[in-house]
Amino acid sequence: MASLKSLYLGYNQFKVFPEKLVDLPSLEFLSLSNNYIDTLPKSISKFKSLKKLFLKKNNITKIPSYLKDVNFEIRVNDKH
Repeated sequence: MASLKSLYLGYNQFKVFPEKLVDLPSLEFLSLSNNYIDTLPKSISKFKSLKKLFLKKNNITKIPSYLKDVNFEIRVNDKH
């Protein structure tokens, strides 16, 4: 899985962000849309190659301040 670039994990009923995903060194696109995630851990900032993180239709109301300066796009709804 070291060369995995895209991963779609929508509609899996996740309640927490699966933090082990940050260990995927080549991951560029990650979608966890349509789950029940309500908080984002600080470990998300450790993604090395990520370009886009989609978290649409979860229970996230805002992006935490500790993730404001990451080098990838985070989308929590259609307005971002």
